[in-house]
Amino acid sequence: MWEFIHLEMRLGKRFVVLLCAPDQSYVKKKYGGYFTLNANFLSEAGEKWDLFSVVDGQFPDMDDLYKYDGFVITGSSYDAHGNDVWILKLCHLLQTLNAMGIKILGIRFGHQVLCRALGGKTGRASAGWDIGLRKITVFDNLSLKYPGLKIPSMISIIECHQDKVFPYPVGRRIYIAPRHPPLHLISPSLDLERMWEFIRLEMRFGKRFGVLLCAPDQEYVKKKYGGYFSLYANFLSEAGEKWDFFRVVDGQFPDMDDLYKYDGFVITGSRYDAHGNDVWILKLCHLLQTINTMGIKILGICFGHQILCRALGGNSGRALVGWDLGLRKITVFDNLSAKYSGLKIPSMMSIIECHQDKVYEVPFGAEILASSLKTDIEMFSLGDNILGIQGHPEYTSDILFSLIDGLLNKNLIPEKMSDAARASFRNSESDSNIWQKICKLFLKT
Repeated sequence: MWEFIHLEMRLGKRFVVLLCAPDQSYVKKKYGGYFTLNANFLSEAGEKWDLFSVVDGQFPDMDDLYKYDGFVITGSSYDAHGNDVWILKLCHLLQTLNAMGIKILGIRFGHQVLCRALGGKTGRASAGWDIGLRKITVFDNLSLKYPGLKIPSMISIIECHQDKVFPYPVGRRIYIAPRHPPLHLISPSLDLERMWEFIRLEMRFGKRFGVLLCAPDQEYVKKKYGGYFSLYANFLSEAGEKWDFFRVVDGQFPDMDDLYKYDGFVITGSRYDAHGNDVWILKLCHLLQTINTMGIKILGICFGHQILCRALGGNSGRALVGWDLGLRKITVFDNLSAKYSGLKIPSMMSIIECHQDKVYEVPFGAEILASSLKTDIEMFSLGDNILGIQGHPEYTSDILFSLIDGLLNKNLIPEKMSDAARASFRNSESDSNIWQKICKLFLKT
């Protein structure tokens, strides 16, 4: 009766079961555990099935994902809407798999966490527990997917859950590219206030942007420029726009139900490692993948460039050459000039650098737009809504010098490196005007 599940998995290949619960003693004794239960239900001759107990922090290596044809997510006693570290890492993994086009089958908890990872909403069911054998109504679109199976209109299945996937709220944007659906997709039952809000967004009047702050305000920047939010907003904003900020480094994130209200997000620099597993970094990866799924613009600067790359399936880590501090010339590739042909971008541009990590591998389908002697991936883009820049187009020399003083005082860099970084500004300056035009043009067109 559930034969269509087998059609979702290609035969004679390699698959994975992502275990989201420890083995229950009865299941382990009679069936050999949840992995054996799932594998016996789904496997066929010639296939290889692996297991990763993600509930215990065991995850597949990102570099090995391409080796698999499909993944199965099991049930769990945990809440799919929870923020346990392993659940946030699982959301990151699922979005990466989806971006790679690899099959994913979610069962019970797996159904819920898969929905959450890809932009939906789950939570506690108001009706409480659903336990027992239930008849479910099958819609025509399932029968059309598998016409050879002659699926009946009603099928029985065993239920055991107290959480559920919620349908989209009335009037919520349909998250299928292109981002902006025609106005006839707006529900006529919307109240006038929300209707006009939706129309304003569709007509692209009064654009709204969000800055995702990934670092606490540095004292000098706060005193002279009003903090990092003011620095970014002043660098990127134009009359009539609304700019909000979220201190994601402190756990302050935008509500998922409000993301559709924004035209773009900017991810700032940070002293943290983009390849780290701090809870807020994992939540940020989840957020970025959701925003990308919605087709909303994302501009990543320095740490933002690295975390954006990681969230979408690339790799970042500590640079073998160490710190890159100072004003640097980067080589601009022809594909960047082609993207913004009206700007007359030169083949070499100066930008302020302040990082010890780098992007090693861009996400699948991404384009590398620029490089430098120390950093081979200075810029990348993915589609029309993703742009990462390793340097700091928004920085001025005094900001960098203040940061260098802090690094020097903490003995994080040698004095020789500090002197060299300052000396790089003697006969040159950042091409901040061109960088500003590139960033604005990306975000607002």
